[in-house]
Amino acid sequence: MALVQRWTAAVSLGLVVGALLACKKKPDVGTEPSAAPTLPAAPGASASASASAAASGSPAAPLVEAKLGDVKRYGVEKESRLDDAGVRVATDGLKVYDEADTTKDDVAQLPKDLLVFRQVKMGDFTLVEFPSGVGQFSQGWVETKGLSTTIEKVTRSSALEEKKTATVTVKDGGAAAPHDAGAAKADAGAAKSKTEPAPKPTAEKKPAKPEPPPVPKKK
Repeated sequence: MALVQRWTAAVSLGLVVGALLACKKKPDVGTEPSAAPTLPAAPGASASASASAAASGSPAAPLVEAKLGDVKRYGVEKESRLDDAGVRVATDGLKVYDEADTTKDDVAQLPKDLLVFRQVKMGDFTLVEFPSGVGQFSQGWVETKGLSTTIEKVTRSSALEEKKTATVTVKDGGAAAPHDAGAAKADAGAAKSKTEPAPKPTAEKKPAKPEPPPVPKKK
């Protein structure tokens, strides 16, 4: 009897110890790692988002329109000073630029034989002073190959007396051409005559035939 009690106590003690060990090995649910790891954001999406934000935040640079007289200078290191001598334009329609660059918009055109005055030279361009209106001169860059090499000793007064001036280039958006009201009315009348049908001719009424005299009754 005593031996059975000892075995019962030993078995019970083993079960208790086993239960305690099983509780210690059970994993903690709250500390388990997540099955779906967080993926990093795509680099392309972040780059496009930042580019869009930068584009919306920075305003577009305004376009600068070339104007007669807004001449760009390049300094004494690049420009060679000339003698302010008078020369003639050798080609008709010689273009004038605000910069020494033919890819820019021209601001005026010089007629052939116009008298201009050389100021400085840089590369293939010469800065000249030319008549641009009644009693006034303007400066601009022209291609040197379009100028004559013959120097004339004349004054600016002599150049104005020749009554030759530059033709200023007109940009888009200038004054509209005058409207001809008479031509507009004529066009409107012609269009109306084409759309309206011609009136139908009225049928002529035939004269009524005279009625025959009554026949007398026989007695």
